[in-house]
Amino acid sequence: IVPDVVEFGDWATVVLDFGVNNPDGSLLRIDNRETDHWLGMDSVEIDSHVLLQRLPQLKACVQKAAYIAARTGAPAASLQDLPNSPEVFATDPLRLPRYADLLKAFSYQDFLDHPEEPERLVDLADAKAVVRAMDAIQAFTAGLPTGAVRRFGVTGYSKLATATYIAAAADSRVKAMAPMAIGMHALSDGAYDAPEGHSATIAARAARRATYGKQPNSWKDLYLPVRVSANTPEMKKMMQIIDPANFKERLTMPKLVATAANDRVLSQDFEPQYERIVPQMPGVTAYLNVPNCDHDEVIVKSLPTSAALFRGVLLGRTPPTVASSWRGALGTIIAKQVGDTDIRPLAVRRWDGPLLDNNGPWASVPLPNGNGTTWSSRVPTSPFEQHASFIELEFEWPEPGHRFHVSTMEYP
Repeated sequence: IVPDVVEFGDWATVVLDFGVNNPDGSLLRIDNRETDHWLGMDSVEIDSHVLLQRLPQLKACVQKAAYIAARTGAPAASLQDLPNSPEVFATDPLRLPRYADLLKAFSYQDFLDHPEEPERLVDLADAKAVVRAMDAIQAFTAGLPTGAVRRFGVTGYSKLATATYIAAAADSRVKAMAPMAIGMHALSDGAYDAPEGHSATIAARAARRATYGKQPNSWKDLYLPVRVSANTPEMKKMMQIIDPANFKERLTMPKLVATAANDRVLSQDFEPQYERIVPQMPGVTAYLNVPNCDHDEVIVKSLPTSAALFRGVLLGRTPPTVASSWRGALGTIIAKQVGDTDIRPLAVRRWDGPLLDNNGPWASVPLPNGNGTTWSSRVPTSPFEQHASFIELEFEWPEPGHRFHVSTMEYP
């Protein structure tokens, strides 16, 4: 997608996507061949034979890339259906047509049985597809009056956030990224250090293989072979490949890490991972928790901020970010503006929601803006319900007309 006015012809943003985000928050998946989505997903098949018939869905699924192209003044591309699916694997005892998590979980199980072959991991295949997409974009734009693209931004959520991290680490052409709604499974020291031949390793492998050939009936069932493999050397090796916490030194480019406050796919257990890992990331790292937002909505509801990030990088400007801390004894959140502190926020607000209910609504309370760079606020207490809270700062950045949102972590 090339905007009418191209200000930065050497840049393109690649949007990794699953399909069409409907106004009601649901997702219509784009597949390149027909499949039976027994996990309850809505999908539409689009291939070279039905392009004209599927034109409305094609236009709808590239809206996010079109928005970013218009807001950045640079080309953008939409990469759908990573990887092509469904796939049937010869080594799969169930011979299921696999897609989405059904495919990802099997690739993890397959790698754990063959840890000397990292190419079995679908995350690496996805990252390779991103790299090849950048090659294709460069070749296409070489024929445009504005010249070939040489720098890229990449954004994706859920499974495609993992591909975003890996592609950014592997390819120096990626100069900014916005991964969203994916856990960072950081390895604690010694967490997966049961050596070869250890009883824990032997037991874990036996438990994994005992699950083979059993029909999964839920999302939880899909990853059971992976979960029971925790105390094995092959699990540690896999996490070293796919977990961005283990190659964060390569992620020096400006980045926006976003999460959905009402995520019903990822457990709230991931929040401490973000609190621990995001501050350790090199380079400029902005964090945003999006209120009243479920898993599949996060890439849409954070679009103004991700577009502003890419635009700011193109203009050579450093985004304002927030360092957060929690004073548990006082029940108080501390938000400290860092990065470009000369930019004052347009608004500062505290968001409050139910601690143990991902479906619950979040409500905002304005906080005094003042002249400083630090804000504090207590999490509300109630005898009837436990609350979680975070502080959000809204900026007009990198230039008038753009909105850039950052937040603290969610506490407690």
